Amino acid sequence: MVTALLPLSISRLGLWAFGLILVLGFLKLIRLLLRRQMLARAIDSFPGPPTHWLFGHALEWPGLLLSFQIQQTGSLDKVVSWTHQFPYAHQLWVGPFLGFLNIYEPDYAKAVYGRGDPKAPDVYDFFLQWIGKGLLVLHGPKWYQHRKLLTPGFHYDVLKPYVALFAESTHVMLQDGSHTRDEGGRTGCGSSPHAPSPAAPPPILPSISGLQDKWEEKALKNKSFDIFSDVGHMALDSLMKCTFGKGNVGLSHRSGGPYG
Repeated sequence: MVTALLPLSISRLGLWAFGLILVLGFLKLIRLLLRRQMLARAIDSFPGPPTHWLFGHALEWPGLLLSFQIQQTGSLDKVVSWTHQFPYAHQLWVGPFLGFLNIYEPDYAKAVYGRGDPKAPDVYDFFLQWIGKGLLVLHGPKWYQHRKLLTPGFHYDVLKPYVALFAESTHVMLQDGSHTRDEGGRTGCGSSPHAPSPAAPPPILPSISGLQDKWEEKALKNKSFDIFSDVGHMALDSLMKCTFGKGNVGLSHRSGGPYG
């Protein structure tokens, strides 16, 4: 008797599971449709390129299908053409349920970002596994409290002395290693080992006016070239100067390998 009822109970359990999956799928679809309706209502006042009913603008911009990276030839040209066609702002849809508003006009950006709306979970929840609930993903009173604590450290008067260090690192990057430092590798901006003094004069950098830097020389060949290594070493040099008071002595001596 028990053996005869066992297949029947398994089949009924399978039907219940199938019905539950259908109900959950239907509820999820309704939720996505309501969310799309809300997004469409919010950005309906802005123009935009024609959209595909399923892919949105992903077919016109292949970079959207590759983790939001512009990796396909012609993708950047498509973005530039959209900026000329819609000089203020335009809609951007990735599939039927994920919509964005690309803003190019500063006054538009000020009006939109000054509203204090909650941050989009589709984008910011992606960072939770990496950085946790920090200032980047928080919103509301807790975000304001954290921001208020950090604001004095990023005041204009505090950051102003570092501009000279950034300019020096950029000059070194473009001129391929013509460092301006003393024998110990210490930068000429400030006497503190960790930060430049606000009263210290900026370092005098060699003038590059009328001269072609190495990026301009590569650009004359009308071919794409990789700037990742140059910018990465420049960022490291700036970090070393601003944090430890010493630049990256090996900036101009690169091995050419994946880590140098």
